[in-house]
Amino acid sequence: MAVAEKLKALYAEHVDDLPMHAWAFEQDRWAELVHSLLDRSRGHGAEQTRHAVEVLQSLGLIDIPRIASASKEDRTLISSVLVNTGYTRTESELGTRTLISAAKALNEACGGKVQRILREHGERMRDELVSTLGAVPLDKGQLRSAITYWIQNTMSIPISLESDVVKKFCKANKITMTQLIASVDELDANVALVDDLLEIAEAKVAVTP
Repeated sequence: MAVAEKLKALYAEHVDDLPMHAWAFEQDRWAELVHSLLDRSRGHGAEQTRHAVEVLQSLGLIDIPRIASASKEDRTLISSVLVNTGYTRTESELGTRTLISAAKALNEACGGKVQRILREHGERMRDELVSTLGAVPLDKGQLRSAITYWIQNTMSIPISLESDVVKKFCKANKITMTQLIASVDELDANVALVDDLLEIAEAKVAVTP
């Protein structure tokens, strides 16, 4: 079974035990950026924009690869959704162009995975703080873990604790940490959620008679 499929199975098994995550799935984080872009392009009617994004998402019209190469029909449909949720024709045309332009840029920059940009900067912040707090009386691994945990919890940035449990999962599945993160990105899940998922699954195994 592919790693992504194993993670999906673990999620289905343990979803009720997982703690709340502000952004458990990256598609929702991208939807929030769509809302922000559309809202700023218009400058008013935030609730109408929220509803518009919900409709677009339900139709698959904020899927980055799809809208990065939007067909004429998709462009028309996006514009129609905006008009039907309260945008003027001019506002809908600007909103449509804004959405497609953003999708094209992100598709080129990070394969349509916004979390990769957040992760790059999150890891940079973590490493800088490890250096800044180097005099703290913890070993480097403990300090790195503590800072990663703080970044996860306060900013919801999708970086991994790379805990012993996560490393054990990688070893059992004969993959690297990089390959695990690629599988998580394939699922558009937050890496921090997968950290929790693997910890919970391991704990359940440990108490099973």
